[in-house]
Amino acid sequence: MRNDKQAFLKTKTFVKRPERVVDRVYPTYRMDEGENEEIRGPRIVRSRSRRDTETSPTTKVRNTASPGDTQRDPVVFFTYSPSSDTTGQVSDNAVDPSGADSEAQVIVRTGNWYVDASTNGGGTWKRYDRATMFPKTPGNGSTSDHIVLYVQSIDRFVWFMEHAAGADGSGAFRIALAKPSDIKVDFAKAWKSRWSFKADDFGLKGVNLDFPELAVSQQFLYFSISTVSGATQGLLVGRLSLQDLAAGGNVTATYNNPADTTDAYLAQLVQSGVDGAFWAGHTNSKNDSLTVYSWPDSSSSYSPTAVPDAVWPQQTLSSKGPNGSDWLSFLDGTSGNSVLGGTRSGNELWLAWTASKGKGPSNGFDFPNAHVRVVRVDINTMKTVGELQVWNPDYAFAYPSLNVNARGEIGIVLAWGGTNDHANAATGILGDFIVWYQNGSDTTTTRWGDFTTVRMAARNRSLFAGFAYYTKKDTSRTSGYYFDPYYVVFGRQSAGP
Repeated sequence: MRNDKQAFLKTKTFVKRPERVVDRVYPTYRMDEGENEEIRGPRIVRSRSRRDTETSPTTKVRNTASPGDTQRDPVVFFTYSPSSDTTGQVSDNAVDPSGADSEAQVIVRTGNWYVDASTNGGGTWKRYDRATMFPKTPGNGSTSDHIVLYVQSIDRFVWFMEHAAGADGSGAFRIALAKPSDIKVDFAKAWKSRWSFKADDFGLKGVNLDFPELAVSQQFLYFSISTVSGATQGLLVGRLSLQDLAAGGNVTATYNNPADTTDAYLAQLVQSGVDGAFWAGHTNSKNDSLTVYSWPDSSSSYSPTAVPDAVWPQQTLSSKGPNGSDWLSFLDGTSGNSVLGGTRSGNELWLAWTASKGKGPSNGFDFPNAHVRVVRVDINTMKTVGELQVWNPDYAFAYPSLNVNARGEIGIVLAWGGTNDHANAATGILGDFIVWYQNGSDTTTTRWGDFTTVRMAARNRSLFAGFAYYTKKDTSRTSGYYFDPYYVVFGRQSAGP
């Protein structure tokens, strides 16, 4: 990783003691209605600038049951496992799915209102009441966004639990670890190592926190979360030693100043960073360049680099389903064009975000729908080496999540929908210009969600593990629908099972 940038931004540290673990069931608490509302993201000032990229072929969406695929080595689903659990008053809240699988066939998936675990590779699942598993701390104890990551080098699941702000307005979160072997014995008691953090720990007393992410390198667990209140809205990025986390004792948290990363507000960390962390945002007052941040494991400083990219359309994000509901209206008012998808493959970063319909420059291609933009950045030169779009004339694409497999392929999970297709999720490999789904949604809501998740599959690293959902009508519910999250293992036919 390069560390010879023009600017070096310093970090700070503090030591955090682990929570005292008591073997008991805690009194249940619930997420308050309306608590999971994201703060509106800042608009990027549109600019006129240079070239547009060459327009990529259209991306088609196909059901896995569709015949006639002409690819010699197509993408197939080796495992597909919905939850089929529609119980509870909150299964009609946005899902925001995250999860990970492990070599031991243990899988954990979670979101705004649920946590499921499987100990047999997705054959069967059990849902747990996470509110009874942990004390009502920190913050006010209520939870919203959750992220789950499996770290192979220490054989641990890592669970990031965002908590609502306390009475003083300070955001909070908890990080907990569990071995797959312990989850097989008792999921609720497996999370023996855990640490609670408040905004105060980072010098941000009274500041609320939202929209987290996790990524792992050879030495560190990196975490990010945005400061969504206070004088400055930026991205808080920190790291914890994997060895310290595995030991379960005191950990040293090293972190940045969110005021230095305002252009990466509501962005997410790049996956598979290998020897450090990366994240990116659109450079202030422009939409013709990215600010790419790099933080090597070997350094206590991180650095930004401006990387030019093609001008892209930045109108209102909108896409209406067959029932007239605009499933992108919530995205338009929250994370918007933030860089939600990112992964490293060799010496390249692949960065992705949602762009609107329309033109970038006045002489550029007129995209008929919202679409996903992908930029490839060479880490050594910090220059753009390629760009592509995921688009279609009949429906929109949004919410990209990227990761890499052992073959160096880039997997994607994203959302799609349009006037003839209810908002849904699909998976694929970039470069195919085909993405796949199985269960289709039969209704569209005005809040599709905030993100999807794709991981390198743990049991076969040439495959991908995806976490997404579809939406079904349900007249027995007040909302009239429910969200059903699923786990999918997908990849090239030649790579499985």
